[in-house]
Amino acid sequence: MKQILLSLFLHLFIGSVLLAQTGYSIRVNIKPFKNQYLYLGYHYGKRKALADSTLVDANSKGIFKGSKPLAGGIYFIVSPQKQILFELLLDKQQNFSITADTSDLPGSVKFIGTPDNALFQAYTLRINKAGREVTAAQQALATTGNPAEQKSLQQKIQRLNQQMTRYRDSIEKRNPNSFLSALFRAMKEPVIPPAAKQPGGKYDTLYAFHYFKSNYWKDISFTDDRLIRTPIFEPRLDKYYKDLVAPDPDSINREVDHILLMARTNPEMFKYLMVYFVQKYINPEYMGQDAVFVHLFEKYINTGQAEFFTDQYKKIMSDRAYSLMANLIGNPAANLDMVDSAGKPVQLYDVKADFTVICFWDPT
Repeated sequence: MKQILLSLFLHLFIGSVLLAQTGYSIRVNIKPFKNQYLYLGYHYGKRKALADSTLVDANSKGIFKGSKPLAGGIYFIVSPQKQILFELLLDKQQNFSITADTSDLPGSVKFIGTPDNALFQAYTLRINKAGREVTAAQQALATTGNPAEQKSLQQKIQRLNQQMTRYRDSIEKRNPNSFLSALFRAMKEPVIPPAAKQPGGKYDTLYAFHYFKSNYWKDISFTDDRLIRTPIFEPRLDKYYKDLVAPDPDSINREVDHILLMARTNPEMFKYLMVYFVQKYINPEYMGQDAVFVHLFEKYINTGQAEFFTDQYKKIMSDRAYSLMANLIGNPAANLDMVDSAGKPVQLYDVKADFTVICFWDPT
């Protein structure tokens, strides 16, 4: 009987522990705030959003708490004055404590119970120190006219950058599965082989371009939706489609389809990318690229593969797509009933000539 009761107790105890571990619980003690609201925010591409708030007590203590875990990403603590105080990582560890004093940020920030953030904090302090040294060296370089001093400062800047690269590489090597390592991989850009290792043993701009493009997404997973809640991922998308993809719709469509296919198994990433592409091409920067939006509408939106859009926005997209379909660059224009210079009615496609000039005018 005792064994049965003990077994039942252990079962209930384990069940309560598992229940307590669901959701998130982030305890904060951030001075000097008292009886004020602090906020927990997160990055979402280039935008920022709030996830939670807490009213700190007279001892500057409060708790961000919820029954469901927060999605992984780079989050930040926001002051009552709506200023970002410092950043933190959220992944699997969502039950921990933070202490800080705003008179010494980020140096006073301490994380308890979250090794990921302890590692992130150490990196933050190191990168801030190196950043200050690089900035000071760059300012000195801009003002000095001494060639020897210029060379010394350039070498110092290069050395500091190399040190930070080695430091990031060492963190990634020791913690390959951490979120911080995933961020480092997302920040890396391909290093083009030196001229001696390129075909023919000399620098080839075409080879360099294709090498850079083909390796651009090498270390980024389109199934890792944590990346969309960082300030890193969207600028990389911007750069890819601005600098590495030919601006004609056919080339863009191929690249868009390829990336959406890679993200297909992750609903959050697929949704993010679809919204990104629709907003980018529904009113594009360059003439003719609205054909990309029509492609997205016909292949994904109008086939029920993007049900996450609101009904109101679906109507906007539908109206826009159907208004564009008959007027895309490269498609034959609609036949027009007009009059010629002699006042004779004529249709556009009845004119047989090497060149036809159409004059659009308005009496006002």
